[in-house]
Amino acid sequence: TTIDIRVAASSELGGCSASGSARVGISVPPVVTPPSFTELTPCTTFKRNSARVDNACKAVLQDAANRLQADPQATLVVDTFRSDREKEGLDLQRGRNIRDRLADGSVRITIDPNRITVRPSGVSTDGSQARLYFVPQGATPPAGAAAADLGPVTVQKQAPRRAAKKKKK
Repeated sequence: TTIDIRVAASSELGGCSASGSARVGISVPPVVTPPSFTELTPCTTFKRNSARVDNACKAVLQDAANRLQADPQATLVVDTFRSDREKEGLDLQRGRNIRDRLADGSVRITIDPNRITVRPSGVSTDGSQARLYFVPQGATPPAGAAAADLGPVTVQKQAPRRAAKKKKK
């Protein structure tokens, strides 16, 4: 922005006068908008009274893992819920299992568990089971419940492979 300034002064007593002008440039810094979090596709396929992460939820988690891999400074916030007809503590277990599947490589990408914040949020008022938020560095995480201390990652146990049946001759 440029401002032009002109000044003129005169005196009635001696016929004296003076004038001048100046041009002043002002640099305005650009407005920087801080990054914000993005809500990702939620996991909505938990069976009643179950905290098991099924294949549909793993597909959702794979998308989240891809985003985290693309931005090594970003974090993931996971808000988990249960219905009023499900056992207490199920929201915590769902969050732990989501974190563990991301950290143990079950979704083909291994994410550092320190980049994942799980917030067990109690009974859902809208039927939610797990909401996922991608939070870039510098962004304020969404408001929510307190983060849980989940302890060490538990690796998912693989089902034993079945032996092929022998054909009778």
